[in-house]
Amino acid sequence: MLLENEKTGFLIEDYLTVGAVHEVLFRIKKDGIKKIFISSPGGSGRIVFLGLDRLIPENVTMIGGEMVCSAALSFFLCGKRRVALEETIFNFHEAIAHVDGRNVLEGELQGLVEIRKINGENQSAIELSDLLRDLRCVNELTINILRNATTLSPERIHALMRGSGMTMSARQALRYGLIHEIIEVTKA
Repeated sequence: MLLENEKTGFLIEDYLTVGAVHEVLFRIKKDGIKKIFISSPGGSGRIVFLGLDRLIPENVTMIGGEMVCSAALSFFLCGKRRVALEETIFNFHEAIAHVDGRNVLEGELQGLVEIRKINGENQSAIELSDLLRDLRCVNELTINILRNATTLSPERIHALMRGSGMTMSARQALRYGLIHEIIEVTKA
C-alpha cells in the first residue's frame, strides 16, 4: 500500500511494484516529497531496470521501517540519505523466477532450459532462456546497486545473495553501509 502524508512524505508498506515506484517519483517531482518510509517484504525485481539511482533527488531521505527486503531494498538503496529504526530488518537475495507454479533460482532455471532443449521443447526452452537472461540481469543490477551503496565487494555481495540471501539487523546494515544512521522514534 502506498500512503501519502503531506507532513512526512510517503509510506510504502506492501509489495513494491513498478507502478508504485512511478507514483512515488511523480509525487517527488510534483509535490516535493522529501521522505519515503519503506516497510516492505519486496516486490518486482524489474524495479532495478528503472535506473533509480539517477532519479531519486539528493534531498530525499529513505527511512526503513519494520522490514526492507528484496526489491524494496534495491529501491531504498537508491536514496542518497538512508536511515532506519533499530528494529528494521534488511534482506537481499538472488532474483527468483516463477516457473511451472514454483519459484526457481538461476542455477535451477539453467537446468530447466537444458532439459527442455533435450526434450525437443524448443519454444519453451527459448522462453525460459529469455527469462534466465532477465534473471541474470536483475542479479547483476542488484549487485551493482549494493556495491554502489555499501562497503561490500561484488564478490562478497554475490556470495551473500545465494539461496535465501542475507538477512541483517539495522546495526549490521549500518556497519555494511546500507544505512547512514539508526534513528529513534520519539513520541509527542
